[in-house]
Amino acid sequence: MGRKLIEDLVVIYISNMLQNEKLHWQIETAKRLSKYTKVVHISSKDEPIKLKDIVWKGQIWRVAKTLISLKNNNFTSWVFFELIPLNRFRQIKLLNYKINFLLLQLLLAKKIVVITSSSENIVKRIINNLNPCLVIGESFDVFSLKGIREMARISDCLISSSPEVLRLQKKYFDCAFQLSTGYFSHKFIKALSRKGYSRPLKKILCIATITWRTNFDLLFHLAKKLKDSQLIIIGPELFDFYVDQYWENQNKKAKEKWLKLKKLKNVKHISIVRQEDLLAIKEKFGVGIIPYNTQYMFNRYCHPIKLYHYFAMGIPVVSTKIKSILHYKSKYLLFAEKPQAFTAAVKKLSSVKLSPRERSRFLAIAKEHTYENKAKELKNIIKKLDGKEV
Repeated sequence: MGRKLIEDLVVIYISNMLQNEKLHWQIETAKRLSKYTKVVHISSKDEPIKLKDIVWKGQIWRVAKTLISLKNNNFTSWVFFELIPLNRFRQIKLLNYKINFLLLQLLLAKKIVVITSSSENIVKRIINNLNPCLVIGESFDVFSLKGIREMARISDCLISSSPEVLRLQKKYFDCAFQLSTGYFSHKFIKALSRKGYSRPLKKILCIATITWRTNFDLLFHLAKKLKDSQLIIIGPELFDFYVDQYWENQNKKAKEKWLKLKKLKNVKHISIVRQEDLLAIKEKFGVGIIPYNTQYMFNRYCHPIKLYHYFAMGIPVVSTKIKSILHYKSKYLLFAEKPQAFTAAVKKLSSVKLSPRERSRFLAIAKEHTYENKAKELKNIIKKLDGKEV
């Protein structure tokens, strides 16, 4: 069918401006989407640009290189704050806006589609300046209903990988679709499935970004009661990320509990940031756990990616009752909220091995959540809505 299935469109894919982990999987999805149309990926930079870094010729040259790249290839990416420095000099900032958007509009004279997971003012300004024919707003998680309402205001269509977030989106918007998470490459899933974890072992795996989201009381009870098992927690500590005073306080409490948990002899922490680093870990595991604290709305409506890590590995799973994954039915996937029940479920599954049939089923589910699959789903949504009144 050829590379350009959507020949008259250019997609502006704006990455989430808060978490590098999400930014990573969005840029990978954007690259795969460029198989079907031209894509400009825009991401943010953590540190502000200083005045001495603002050189007009340099700024214009960076934009020009991006536009030349897009002319000759289907994909290009830039760091947003390099192009539009945010600083206290209002005149410089406004002039930069005009230069950047003028150059964009010169190139993007055809129809523009914006995909964004942020409703920040800076994104609203992009949308207003580019005048796209379609805006697709993506929500991964939910801190509050306000966030969904804000995204609905700037979007023509809403998408989410979480069926529960989708349900909330449809309260405010008729045009909403569920997509796969788009978190892995086919190559990664294949490599993870080859590690051969599918056998009974007294090693409990918890893949997690260690923060307020984790139920540390549950983990402490688990480690204390199953002293002959080893609890291996893999992931980065992230106690300095919060959006307001309430979440700062929650992180402080969580950090105290985490430091207490780490002192237990049968608890081991392996700090990694990139999911690809999982492939280098030589440990074998008997069961995977998802110990989210479901008293938080954010956790109740999330769609935990680690479930698909475990599915690809071929190990049974115990999770708290996260709504978006309750529909998966298997005797190798158990749900529990109370520490006693959670520990009992882990103990039960630590002594079993997945049947070949269920192993194949879990792997097939994991393969649905690749970058490639999500890019194809996005392409289909764009084609479906292009030219329609939404």
